Amino acid sequence: MIHPILKEAHFHEIPEGKKDFCTSVVLDVGVKQKSGSDQFYATVATANGLKEFFVGEAAIAIRGLLLVDSFDITLIKHEIQNILDRCSKTTWEETAISINRFFPWEFDEMKWK
Repeated sequence: MIHPILKEAHFHEIPEGKKDFCTSVVLDVGVKQKSGSDQFYATVATANGLKEFFVGEAAIAIRGLLLVDSFDITLIKHEIQNILDRCSKTTWEETAISINRFFPWEFDEMKWK
């Protein structure tokens, strides 16, 4: 089985306050035994931060959204890893497709031969 790990999380912004925020994150995900990684994308926000970000929108649909109580990098990385732990499959492609259900993959919708 392939066990994906979060190697790094690149936050678009580090919020000044810990309460209300909405930011995008690029997730470098790979396997422990290899140096490479693929990128997946997430939006991390508090409920109020998300509401403020989408003021005036009638509806929103977001795949890759992680709602948290406050900005805590350790907690956010832990929760992302919890999701990754549920995505283990036999091959990397199967694993990445499983992760893609939660966080859009850089190769989303790519046709495999």
